[in-house]
Amino acid sequence: MSIFWVMQDKIFEISRSITEALLRAMPIADPCQDPNAFRNGVKATLESHLPSEAANALKDLSSGLAPYVVLRTSADLSNLPETPTTFAPQPNSSWWPIAWMTIGAMAIADARLISYRCENDGAAFVNLVSMPVGAESVRLSEKSGSAMRGHTDAVSFPFPSEYSEGDNQHSPSPDLLILVCLKNPEGVPTNIALLEEILQELTDDEENALKELHYGVTSQRTFKTDYKRIPSALLSDREDQGLSFRFSHSSVTTIDTAPEEAISALKKIQSTLPNIYMPLPLQPGDICILNNRTVVHGRGAPGNAFGGSTRWLLRTYGWREGTIGNIENTDIAHLHT
Repeated sequence: MSIFWVMQDKIFEISRSITEALLRAMPIADPCQDPNAFRNGVKATLESHLPSEAANALKDLSSGLAPYVVLRTSADLSNLPETPTTFAPQPNSSWWPIAWMTIGAMAIADARLISYRCENDGAAFVNLVSMPVGAESVRLSEKSGSAMRGHTDAVSFPFPSEYSEGDNQHSPSPDLLILVCLKNPEGVPTNIALLEEILQELTDDEENALKELHYGVTSQRTFKTDYKRIPSALLSDREDQGLSFRFSHSSVTTIDTAPEEAISALKKIQSTLPNIYMPLPLQPGDICILNNRTVVHGRGAPGNAFGGSTRWLLRTYGWREGTIGNIENTDIAHLHT
């Protein structure tokens, strides 16, 4: 089976007429203020307009049967402002309708939008853009224009099973990672690798070693927390949706007492990923929903140019209905610690 076929099987074209009807029906409200306020309404609107194949694929995503889904909308994004140069969401309302469409698509996948106080002050949607030095920390600004190696998001945060067993200093990591493409003039790819293909490169002993406490995991730089998982497993078979994986090139190491199969497993994963990535060049209007537990993602290099018409993605997170965490404020239901 070719990579192209696999990718195309998960990409669903939404016609201009359907897209325009959906965008007109979206709430006139800032989705960062209370992103779940109109969740049921926008879900119903999308369900009444989306092709059945696309809606079914979103439901497969919820059950763990699909690793990712792309809704390729025909949204007219010509009225967007210049690309921002920070993570902070923009007050301009031009991106609000497609953000609400995204929330509706997540709801069809039985997921709700969540955010973390320790990352970007808990913003519901953040910008993934190239930044000038000084826009954020020097390190984050420098990395914003570079290629990004593969990882899962919030890598040090617990799996739902770990959280339910008492590891609850932090809420669970996201079940879903959502990317909304607003601009991508150079066609910079989002690179993805599927867990099933990663595990094919390992022996049974190496795969089993990933389930044991042989690793150290630290938080990624965008998360302002010193939380570490030491020792930690990288693979869990105790989650409701099947196997779940955590990984980051820079944030995962083996501990001193790790056996040889644990060490070799991590080395194989690190060396294998560049060879199995599938490039997914998102187009303006694309809503891409990835399973953060079974898909490792990275990106090509956006380059050092910033602002203007340069690449601009929105990013948010989702939890399935059964995932719970630490709500920081009952009046802001999507915000967690």
